[in-house]
Amino acid sequence: MKAVEASGLAYQLLQSWLQAIRETITLLWQFAEHQAQWLLQEVSKSHLLKTLCPCLGFLIRTKAQLTTNHNTDEGRTADGSRNNSTRHEENHATCSCSGREREKDTPLPSQSIYSLFDSDGRMDVFRMRKLVYERGTHPSERKITWKFLFGVYPERSTTEERKELDRQMASQYKWMKHSWKQRFPWAACLTVHSDLELSLAIQRYDEEQKEAEAAKPPTEIHNERLPAQFINERQFQRALKDIDADIPRTDRHRTFFQREGLVKLLYLRDILVTYVAFHQDIGYCHGMNDFASRFLETLDNETEAFWCFVGYMRRSAWSFTTMGVRRKTQICEEVLRHVDPELYSHIESVSKEKLIFCLSLHLM
Repeated sequence: MKAVEASGLAYQLLQSWLQAIRETITLLWQFAEHQAQWLLQEVSKSHLLKTLCPCLGFLIRTKAQLTTNHNTDEGRTADGSRNNSTRHEENHATCSCSGREREKDTPLPSQSIYSLFDSDGRMDVFRMRKLVYERGTHPSERKITWKFLFGVYPERSTTEERKELDRQMASQYKWMKHSWKQRFPWAACLTVHSDLELSLAIQRYDEEQKEAEAAKPPTEIHNERLPAQFINERQFQRALKDIDADIPRTDRHRTFFQREGLVKLLYLRDILVTYVAFHQDIGYCHGMNDFASRFLETLDNETEAFWCFVGYMRRSAWSFTTMGVRRKTQICEEVLRHVDPELYSHIESVSKEKLIFCLSLHLM
């Protein structure tokens, strides 16, 4: 019975992988066809094989053969044209023999996410998702795109509605953070012993917090979005210990957290502590700091990063639970046992935990 169930899990996982591979191949084919059409218009046929990356060479040659009867004369004329030679040199900078594609993060103006808003500021979310799937998002677009993708903004919200929502979320987050800091004063700040840079960042953080509280004290609001306001102290202490262990380990090589940006690690801590204080059914799992840090780095706003992280966890919280990690590990073990029995036997013989070392990959 267990073997049948395991086989079923492995089959489901393989199906999802095959579906992802199929979608990736379709996307690559569409991209290759688009590039072929563009290059056939800009560059002579004799130059195609010199400028195209090896992995797309076969596709482009096929496209060139299909269009030979239609543009032979035009291609010969263009081959001797000085204008085409100049254009070829310009194109060579963006499509070289090394196989580099044109920058994915440089969308055309007509493809801008901001062109999908109507006169009232409503986003065409369907087209936005399609655009994100086809070419990704430009860094300047991620602040607004992520808020729709992670459920912070309702799909049909207007500009005025989003402004009001931003105000409410900022007030609510400030109240939530103030709540646990007021109840557990000893948890308000991170304590370090041998990290001088982080110690200086903590001092700066304390000064910024005092200035912020003096300028605008927290307002009393009614909490409607979160399941409960009761904070279990024992669970809170346990989660806080794990968070304080992970915060110094956050990748400081990223420019966002270097030098003066190191203080932002303390704001990252506030995001995580506030989350676990009001989501104790989920708690904290090692690795959540890496996810939350990406939101903080991209949005560069503590409140917005918190609510995007909440939206992400609403969909992915199961992956961070003990049952979720165990289920993923079991699936990987069954797949490995069928795909590479020899490697599976070796891992089983040297480690009782088997594939627990893949924990970070499971979470990602």
